[in-house]
Formats: sequence, structure tokens, C-alpha cells
Amino acid sequence: MIRKLNFEDINSFIKIRLESLRVNPEAFLTTYDEDHCHDLKAITEKFEQHNENNFILGKFVENELVGIVGLFREQRIKTLHKAMVWGVFIKEEFRGKGYSRDLMDECLRLAKTLEGLELINISVVSENQRAFKLYKSLGFDEWGFEKNAMKHNGIYYDEYFLVINLW
Repeated sequence: MIRKLNFEDINSFIKIRLESLRVNPEAFLTTYDEDHCHDLKAITEKFEQHNENNFILGKFVENELVGIVGLFREQRIKTLHKAMVWGVFIKEEFRGKGYSRDLMDECLRLAKTLEGLELINISVVSENQRAFKLYKSLGFDEWGFEKNAMKHNGIYYDEYFLVINLW
């Protein structure tokens, strides 16, 4: 089952978000130590901002949250036509079952219902070729590449930037 996360899911979200930063630190811009999930007040405020334009979807298996994806729509008038997918993660033991595709399909389906939304951006580290191939198969087109985009524990990571047109 895939659904939007709500206040009742905060603890499960915090747990999986911190796991994502611990298990795949190279895949995310923020680090385990600096992520706001350590602050329950901050994460509660983030959930209060959720609406049709800003949400987190969760993939549940037998009532366990095993995967997440977020959508954030730009807030400024000149950029309201754009959104960004963020935080895509599936727990290690649930990978290879198509759950990332399921989450992304639902995210895109919901995004297409948002009036005036035309573009969705996503980025992925070059080492994560499975995710890169998934995004390409969903219709995302590469528009940029940044060498040494991130540095973690002395290792540089390159990053692809992709976009999908909803119209």
C-alpha cells in the first residue's frame, strides 16, 4: 500500500529517514548528524506544511513503512510551475521488488493532478545507476551533470540532474 504520510507516521518517518542517511550517506545532500529528524519539533512543523503541493508518500508492507519519496513544489510565483522529488529511499531488505517504481509512479500521478505544475526535477549521484535508470525509464531527461557535487568522508560524488515535463 502507498499513501501520503500524516502525523501518525512521524515516528516511522523519522526512523526510515535517519536509516536512509546512515545506510546511503552518499545519496543525500544532508547528513545523519545534521538532518532535522533529530528534532521532533522541526519534523512536526515540516508535517504541518504538508498539503497537495508538498507531501511525503510511504510504501507500507504489512503496516511497516519500507519506502519513502517526497515532493516539494516551489513556492515563488515565478517558479510555481516546478517541483522537486526528494528523499527517495527503500529499506535494504525490500529493494529489488519494484517499490521505488511504485512510489515514483504514485508521486508522478499525484503531481499531474496539481494545477499549473509542469516540471519535476530530481537529482541522483552517479554511483546510483539503478536509480538513474529508473528515472530515465519513467520519462525523466538528463539536463545537467555536476562533477564533485558532494564530498563525504573525503570522497567526491558526481550528481546527475533530471527533469520530466508533465504536459
